Amino acid sequence: MKQNLFFALAMFTLFFCAAHAAPTFELNGTTYTLTEADGDIFSFAPEGNSAESVELIFAPEGQAKDALRSFTDGLREELMAKGQIQKANIARNESGATIGYLIVGYFQDGDALVASMLRTMTALDGDQSVSVAVVYEHRFVGADPQKEMIAWFNAHGRATEQALLALKSVPSAGELAQKPE
Repeated sequence: MKQNLFFALAMFTLFFCAAHAAPTFELNGTTYTLTEADGDIFSFAPEGNSAESVELIFAPEGQAKDALRSFTDGLREELMAKGQIQKANIARNESGATIGYLIVGYFQDGDALVASMLRTMTALDGDQSVSVAVVYEHRFVGADPQKEMIAWFNAHGRATEQALLALKSVPSAGELAQKPE
């Protein structure tokens, strides 16, 4: 009897935890778990790593596929106001059509130097096309954060850019808004 009760309790706990697990997002082989949702901005972090984060930023309601360029320009201006842009490219598919934009830069945030890479794209949110930005950030804090950042860019920058450019879809804002409390 005790074994059956224990088994039932274990199965309930497993089912309850799986059904109420926080949404995740994978980029470049790393799983990021949703940590915060604020309107149309969803923040993710990998378990036990406070140096990296990913944000999904959905365009304000009503801004659809044809507004991807203006959405990207707004994000680029925000990054320029905070720091430096190192690269800005148009992402194209195999046929040469524009499928989004990639912006790479960095900025100072208190004691940290933050490398920022963002990819904008069009995604589905329910049955509606929306503009979304996937923002990867890596924070460097230490005796020489600039040297650390340069070394990181040399070792991981290109692979991270390629992973962002390879994204075909992201979780919808509707799915992410269902985050359990």
